[in-house]
Amino acid sequence: MTRPLNPLTLPLDGLRLIEASAGTGKTYTIANLYLRLLLATTHPVTELLVVTFTNAATEELRERIRARIAAAIAHLDGRGDSADDFVDALVSQHDLPPPPPQADLFDSPPTPLGPKATIQRLRDALTRMDEAAIFTIHGFCQRVLADAAFESGAWFDAELMENPGELLIEVTQDFWRRHFYRAGPHLAAWVASTWGSPDALRKALEDLQNQARITLVPTVSETELADAERVYRTVFAELLAHWPDESASLAEIFYDTSLRLSNAVGNYHPDRLDPLFTAMHRIEDPAAPLPPDFDLLTRNRVEGATGTRGKPVPDHPLYDLAQTVQDAADRLDAHRRAYWLSRAYSEIGAALKQRKIELGLLGFDDLLSRLADVLEDPDPEQGLALAERIRKRFPVAMIDEFQDTDPLQYAIFSRVYLDNAAADTALYLIGDPKQAIYAFRGADVFTYMNARNRVAHLPDAPQHHFTLDTNWRSSTALIDALNTLFLRHPQPFHYAQIPYESVRAGGKADKTPLHIDGQSVTPLAGWLLTSQTTKKGQPTEWAKKHVGPLLARHCASEIARLLGLAADERAGIGERALTPADFAVLVRNRFEAADIANALEAAGIASVYLSRDSVFESNEALALHQVLSAVAQPWDRSAVRVALGGELIGLAGAALIELDNDEHRWEAHVESLVELHRHWRERGFMPMFLRLLHRLGVTGRALGRSDGERRLTNLMQLAELMQIASAQHPGMTALLDWLAEQRQAADGRNEAQQLRLESDARRVRIVTVHKSKGLQYPLVFLPFIGYGPSSRRKEAQALIYHDADNMLCADLGSADRDAHRAIARRETLAEETRLLYVALTRAQYRCYLGWGRMPGFAGGALAHLLLGESDDAKSLSDDALHAPLRDLMAGAMPLFEPLADTPHRTIPRAESSADARARIFTGAIPDDWRVSSFTALAESSSTAPEAGSERPDHDQTERTDRTAPAAQEDSPPRPDRFGFPRGAHAGLLLHGVLEKLDFERHEPAALRTLIDQRLPLSGISPEWSPVLADWLEDVLATRFGDGIRLADLTRRKRLDELEFHFPIAHLDADDLNAILNDMGDDNAPLAFPTRHGLMKGYIDLVFEHDGRFHLADYKSNHLGNTAEDYRAEHLTQAMRTHRYDLQAMIYAVALHRYLRRRIPDYRFDTHFGGVHYLFLRGMSAKHPAGTGVYSFKPDPQRIERLDRLFAAGVA
Repeated sequence: MTRPLNPLTLPLDGLRLIEASAGTGKTYTIANLYLRLLLATTHPVTELLVVTFTNAATEELRERIRARIAAAIAHLDGRGDSADDFVDALVSQHDLPPPPPQADLFDSPPTPLGPKATIQRLRDALTRMDEAAIFTIHGFCQRVLADAAFESGAWFDAELMENPGELLIEVTQDFWRRHFYRAGPHLAAWVASTWGSPDALRKALEDLQNQARITLVPTVSETELADAERVYRTVFAELLAHWPDESASLAEIFYDTSLRLSNAVGNYHPDRLDPLFTAMHRIEDPAAPLPPDFDLLTRNRVEGATGTRGKPVPDHPLYDLAQTVQDAADRLDAHRRAYWLSRAYSEIGAALKQRKIELGLLGFDDLLSRLADVLEDPDPEQGLALAERIRKRFPVAMIDEFQDTDPLQYAIFSRVYLDNAAADTALYLIGDPKQAIYAFRGADVFTYMNARNRVAHLPDAPQHHFTLDTNWRSSTALIDALNTLFLRHPQPFHYAQIPYESVRAGGKADKTPLHIDGQSVTPLAGWLLTSQTTKKGQPTEWAKKHVGPLLARHCASEIARLLGLAADERAGIGERALTPADFAVLVRNRFEAADIANALEAAGIASVYLSRDSVFESNEALALHQVLSAVAQPWDRSAVRVALGGELIGLAGAALIELDNDEHRWEAHVESLVELHRHWRERGFMPMFLRLLHRLGVTGRALGRSDGERRLTNLMQLAELMQIASAQHPGMTALLDWLAEQRQAADGRNEAQQLRLESDARRVRIVTVHKSKGLQYPLVFLPFIGYGPSSRRKEAQALIYHDADNMLCADLGSADRDAHRAIARRETLAEETRLLYVALTRAQYRCYLGWGRMPGFAGGALAHLLLGESDDAKSLSDDALHAPLRDLMAGAMPLFEPLADTPHRTIPRAESSADARARIFTGAIPDDWRVSSFTALAESSSTAPEAGSERPDHDQTERTDRTAPAAQEDSPPRPDRFGFPRGAHAGLLLHGVLEKLDFERHEPAALRTLIDQRLPLSGISPEWSPVLADWLEDVLATRFGDGIRLADLTRRKRLDELEFHFPIAHLDADDLNAILNDMGDDNAPLAFPTRHGLMKGYIDLVFEHDGRFHLADYKSNHLGNTAEDYRAEHLTQAMRTHRYDLQAMIYAVALHRYLRRRIPDYRFDTHFGGVHYLFLRGMSAKHPAGTGVYSFKPDPQRIERLDRLFAAGVA
């Protein structure tokens, strides 16, 4: 029996269980109780322990308590805005002086002191609220372990980690390698068919590892496993011995279509029998696994497939033998599964713990287990001493959301406050078991039930068990309707320890009622599904893929209708009109959310999605991974194609196909990725990411969609998490591996990973039921609430259930699995019912339900409440199925209308989501300020050989010169430098190797290693490795200019890939053409609009030789197949054809400006060495001097003219 709670008279010592139904002001009650404890005792805020389960809840509690204390001070000072009866009563009861030292802290002192002392005490508490002992459960454990490090044996310098997912993956892989890499063929085959990968094994253990304390059944020893293997071999050997003589007669029976044996597809059809008999004929080893469809041979299967037509099926001796083998195989499979799951759970857990110790890390769960272990230590110098120390430090403890506790957490507080209770301590367990919905993250409502049983057996139990029975959230009509709904069933929440007790209405919502068209409204509304029928006219369930979008459209239509009425001031709450923010659609998962979001978008209604999903589960995580993989490996054609076709870049299939035939556009995309690659390598992840958003147009593309803000929010959250991780995972490959692991082990329990809320102003909220807990909305829509559990859901290998003592267990394959499965299903349905309760109680005024013959409806929570324990729900007519809801609201306005697939309404323009989308800019932006490059200027020429988008200069891809002799297409490539592949990837490969290579100090083996590492990434066959190594060694040895050799250049005397940006002012094409003409340029004139902004580029190599500074640019152009094709006249033609003369002058100006800033008394003639274009295919120490190298020193006057032209627009 429970009593209504009065916070003014609640006893302030001992164990008190407080059950707070939804909307009854639990947090407000905690704040009032805290206020009373401040005035009724001398405990400072540092001794009043308040524990909850999330960081967000902790901060909310702290702020609510702070605000309550401040309001009490204001009221006592006469500054309050309204009456505060609680504070008045509290002051009259507890305005008392401090007790003498010897007095019990909970005994009232004898003489009142007056209001000034009370106010001062509250002000002192308010001042120290930042020190208040308000923690998450993990924060509390961390504080205790730190304060009592010697007693607890805690590590002084351990670092706290929120998510051990990466380490768990690592130790699981270690376990897999240790036990299965060298396993025999039969065990290996079984492991492959059961799990297939370490990740699958980790997921199979996931439910176990989420639990604090759990008993595994059965326990299978190595001896028992070996015995099961022996029995299997024995009986299978017997069958194999009879098979040669008996199989022919068995085949005659199975292939005889005149028998009653079903030979339909899926039964005894030749397509299944042929491979089965073939496999059985080939098996010689009785330890081998059974072939697919072996059960067709067993008596149980034969008898199950026997019909009523045709001749009787003859008996056969192999039926029973095969049945014995199948039974032995099933037993062996169960034993193996139980043995290896149990062993993996034990060894992986121990290895994870040891790995964290080695790394100096502590997980949140380690805090709990460590504290519990110390408290349960039988040594009184350890466990009892620490419990006493905690009690003295925190004499009063309030455990909020206690329904979400687990056995380990309850053991900690029981050990401290209950097992050795002291007279001057108090423990308040506060929660609502009807809202226990977090089993998936380890919460255990059965622990709450055990605590409730403990209270019930106390001598004066009513003095220890209290309830909050007044709902301040919802309207009276809605509360009455929900009371009626839940009281229909004698045990709505399945367990006697979780009863439903009627709540009273506080009337707060009634003061500003919901009205539509001038009328008050019914509290429940919604839609009834008219059943679909089979070909035989039998009613059948709707398919989820059809009913989901249908219900979503009707939901969106009703929201649009109400918003339309609100626009005409015909629908509102009190005196204000309804807005989109008044509506919430509650869903189970992101798939249901997508149906709703699509329907709302079609109706022109903006929405926002709130959930506890991990951002690593989002589509953006996959899309970002794809693009970053291409940035890390821009030479990998497959990675680039995936990125271009992904959501962030979004090229359509046709556009991707066109790229295969347009090498220039392909190169432009590759070069953008190369630029980002360099930026990542040189400046780090976050600068690269921000550049990526702009460079690839991600921001604009996302904001052009209705859910663009959601997408950008996810991307920014992912980027922040990756930036943090980059400190521990430096380098592109390591960080991408980390991202892959996070996506693989996404964990919504990790608050840092949970999806952040984008702006929700004037939007309909789409919220998961789990995320909605603790929130409230004027109108709540539950279109999918009638769904039941999917019958296709694969059963977990570790079946979680509770035994008769409410202890947590996992069935890994016991003989009692069927019974345990029934228990587990009941527990699942019970949690679904609690989810239903949470969903229904979010509404303040009205709740819309979808109901009918929905997917899995008969096994769902709503069916449990409406139909009771009916076993024939599926056979009910639509009228009988719908009747309970109609009866529930008998006498009220009609609530439900049969659901017809009618076109939905759309929202009026005033409330449309169009304002939430990026508007199309139609104005004009001055386009003369821009970042320019050689590529951009060269392509403005009407005779430019290639066209494409602006891209990094150094990545200008080298192509076969148009003046070169045509190659025979059908001839195989020459096995030398001239036959080496051409194109973007070849050019990137050569640039990459030369950039990384130490010219002076490298060993030939180091060059081969570097080449071998990069060849596969470029898509070029490894067979080219020796050719490329010999070729580049020859290049390094070739002299050019004033006897320069690359092989003589030390790292200290060279700069690779020197990026530059210098300002340009009003650059005019005619002025630039004039300078080029003076240089003898006979190309078509450049024709670009006047520009100002920046000139950018990348110089492949800048080096110092004999006190002078030179620039070099690597070119992989194919000019022909002989050294003659790379002599001076051919190089001159190539320079002009590709406008490299313009590129060379721009680079020379850049180097000129760089040297002028860096060298005191700089003079061009003295310090500038020359420009060298290295056509790599022609460079060889064996060729005549000058072959393959175009070298010159620019005229200083022309450089000065260009410099002035770029700087001031005047030549």
